[in-house]
Amino acid sequence: MKVWVVDDDQAICSLLKIMLSAKGYEVDTYQDPTATPILQGRESCCSAEVMLVDYFMPNMNGLDFLKELEARGCQVVKGNRAIITAHHSPELERELEFLGVACFTKPFQLPAITRWLEACEQRISASRR
Repeated sequence: MKVWVVDDDQAICSLLKIMLSAKGYEVDTYQDPTATPILQGRESCCSAEVMLVDYFMPNMNGLDFLKELEARGCQVVKGNRAIITAHHSPELERELEFLGVACFTKPFQLPAITRWLEACEQRISASRR
């Protein structure tokens, strides 16, 4: 399963890449959402099957990034996109729920992300049937 981690904090990108790679996932990290292949025009659709995206980043917030990917035809299975944020609010929670985007509050718990990724794998398998 291919996972994109988009977070301007290099330490979080590195931690998630190490952890997820050890579990057998293919992980690409980006510290700026505008550096992703689809926004750079190098891909016509997302190569990722799962996305973990920070909310507050330079150039574009995580929610706007996910909306832009969807507008460009990125078809990540519903539920396989997540926002990571230290600034959780009821308004953000409602919008994420409406869009079918999971939310992890920093400091996040690695076991919670692992459980979510296992559920992502099941959603991908179900969508391919």
